[in-house]
Amino acid sequence: MIEIILVNSIMFCKLILATVIGFLIGFERKKHDKIGGSRMFSLVCMASVITTIISLKYTNTFSYDFFRLMAYTIAGIGFLGSGLIIKNKNGVEGLTGASCLFALVSISFLIGLGEYFLGISSAILMYNILEFKHKKGKKANGKRRKKIQ
Repeated sequence: MIEIILVNSIMFCKLILATVIGFLIGFERKKHDKIGGSRMFSLVCMASVITTIISLKYTNTFSYDFFRLMAYTIAGIGFLGSGLIIKNKNGVEGLTGASCLFALVSISFLIGLGEYFLGISSAILMYNILEFKHKKGKKANGKRRKKIQ
C-alpha cells in the first residue's frame, strides 16, 4: 500500500515539475509578445510526461514498443509546431516557438524517465537562451538612443 502511494506521488511530482517548466517557458514567450503561451506550453509538457509515464508503466503489460508512444508524441508536436509558424511580408515568425515546443517535449520525456537533473538543467539553459536575445537587444537599443539624442 505504501509502495503504491509512493509511486503515485513520484508520478504526480513528475507531472507537476514538467507542467511548471512548461508554464515558465511559456510565460517568458508571452512576456516578450511572442507566439505561444503559458497554457499551451504547460499542456504540452503535461501530455509528454503522461505519455512517458504510460510508456514506462505499461510496457510489460501490453505488447507495444516503449518508444512508439514517444515517437508519435514528437510527430504530433510537429503538427502543433507547424501551426505556430507564420509567413508574413517581413519574413517568417514562430520558428523559435515551434523549436521551444520540440525542446519542451524532450525535457518532459527526461523528467518522465526520472532524469531530473538533465531535464531541469536543460530547461534552465533553454530559458537563458530565450532571455539572452532580449537582454542583448535592450543593451543595443539603449546605446542607439544615447547616440541619437
